[in-house]
Amino acid sequence: MRHLAMALCSISVFCANAGAQAVTRDSAAIRIVESTRPAWGTERRWRLSDTPVLTIGREDGEAAYLFSNLRGALRLSDGRIVVADGRSDQLRFFDATGRFLASAAGTGGGPGEVTSLTLLWLLPGDTVAVNNGGDGISVYDPAGRYIRSIPIRGERLLSPLGQFATGAILAYSGSRGFSGSDVGSVIRDSLRFHLGAPDWSSSRVITVHPSAERWGLLAGGIAEFPYLPFAADPVWAVSPATFYVGSGRENEIRGWNSDGRLTRIVRWSTPDPRAVTEQDIARYRSHLVGSTSDANQRRRYDTFLAQAPMAERVPAYRSLAVDDDGNLWVEAWRPPWDDQPEWLIFSADGAWLGSVTMPSRFTVYHIGGDFVIGSWRDGLDVEYVRMYRLSRSARDRFDDHDLY
Repeated sequence: MRHLAMALCSISVFCANAGAQAVTRDSAAIRIVESTRPAWGTERRWRLSDTPVLTIGREDGEAAYLFSNLRGALRLSDGRIVVADGRSDQLRFFDATGRFLASAAGTGGGPGEVTSLTLLWLLPGDTVAVNNGGDGISVYDPAGRYIRSIPIRGERLLSPLGQFATGAILAYSGSRGFSGSDVGSVIRDSLRFHLGAPDWSSSRVITVHPSAERWGLLAGGIAEFPYLPFAADPVWAVSPATFYVGSGRENEIRGWNSDGRLTRIVRWSTPDPRAVTEQDIARYRSHLVGSTSDANQRRRYDTFLAQAPMAERVPAYRSLAVDDDGNLWVEAWRPPWDDQPEWLIFSADGAWLGSVTMPSRFTVYHIGGDFVIGSWRDGLDVEYVRMYRLSRSARDRFDDHDLY
């Protein structure tokens, strides 16, 4: 009987851990993995070092080390760090110790320059690509030399999200615009996710997801369309082999391959997202109004909160990432006044492993085999790039020089 149980387990249940409850099945060539609890239980098998092993950035001084509106940071295979600075629209290259080497891109219309640097991702061979605002994709070699641009065009404004290892491009667009007729009403839109050829000579929509609901606000004679408080928005992550999208509402993530086929669904069981309470609303109001000292903006916030309905339930999660080993990371939802990120980890096969707590005020950009890189803000809201050591076992000892 024991041998029979193990045979059945190998077919339908991930058995790396005796406490794991991750059942997988195939349905019309779609791999569905459903976890009832994390394999690690309450144990923290993976963790970050207590302090960063590398910090890049300064409060003042040399311009290359001053960051504002960071858009991403990556670690190349030789240990160099590439940082996308949104204010200067620059890619800045640093060596493994954090010493500035060179910059690329920058604001402009010439070869290699960008109109707006909004996203950064890594391609095979340490090639770096960026979302160049509404002008498509710009690509640079590992030394920061400009290679080419790929215009992204469609019936609506398209925003590139990343690329598969095959070079196939992913982008998204909204399904509608906003106008004065939307004032005083809830606006329901959706996001269309497009898969295109490496040169964007052809493309098609592979999935559509409802986006977070907005409110048509008219205050001070100005129309705006802010998101409803506690509304959930679709989130996504691109890996070399899989494009993941989740609604932010349910404990489910779906994955498409480079052919545009839905190939996997990852689900997990947790208590249903709780209802939004009066205490939540009061705290949200205090946080939003307290975020500015501008009297006119405060009045706009007051008008918005007096008019707009609240979502009935808080979202389930707020962002996704895929590490260099193909594991899926899901950042649990938290209110805007909570700065302590908590990430759920799912194996490359889709089984729920456990969770990792990230440092406060830390935004993840790149998760490697033994490191995590992201941006961190200090008490003065100054931005820095930080790298932490990621231990994949509670028994591992940190040895920071391994990263250099």
